[in-house]
Amino acid sequence: MSLLRWNCQGLGNLRTVKALEKAVNKEEPNIVFLMETKSNREWMEQVKDRCKMKHGLIVPSDGSRGGLAMLWKEGIKVEVKTYSQEHVDVWIEGGWNGSHWHLTGFYGNPDTARRSESWAKLKYLKGTSSLPWLVIGDFNEITGLSEKEGGRPRPRRQMEIFNDAINHCGLREVGFI
Repeated sequence: MSLLRWNCQGLGNLRTVKALEKAVNKEEPNIVFLMETKSNREWMEQVKDRCKMKHGLIVPSDGSRGGLAMLWKEGIKVEVKTYSQEHVDVWIEGGWNGSHWHLTGFYGNPDTARRSESWAKLKYLKGTSSLPWLVIGDFNEITGLSEKEGGRPRPRRQMEIFNDAINHCGLREVGFI
């Protein structure tokens, strides 16, 4: 089972769609989670088809902001549980050792003043299942200043609140391959 997550920062032009197609063809993921599609449902259905994904849940953008898509191949058993402008939460049957597991595609609120709402949602989602849980996406936050280069420093309290949410949920960085 392989996953691809991409903050595409808009899928409105064909060059970006072709870059996504190329990544999907190269990596051959079973599931793709897209953030910041900045696209409507009709366009995202076309993107889904171009990426040869048979199924998916599309959360259209709010004008030129946001937009999510969780796409998956034929044969992957996915049960959509909940979704919003910031998340897509699914349960998956099969994959690693044929077991059931919980997958959340997450996009933290880009508005710093509303970030605590994102962490509350993350904590809520943790409590909805006892299945093994994988969260993919972009939290729009850092755990420490070592993750940031340049620009204004992040307020320490802001990072502490994020770390508290991560610890509450029992999440760990798994990196990428």
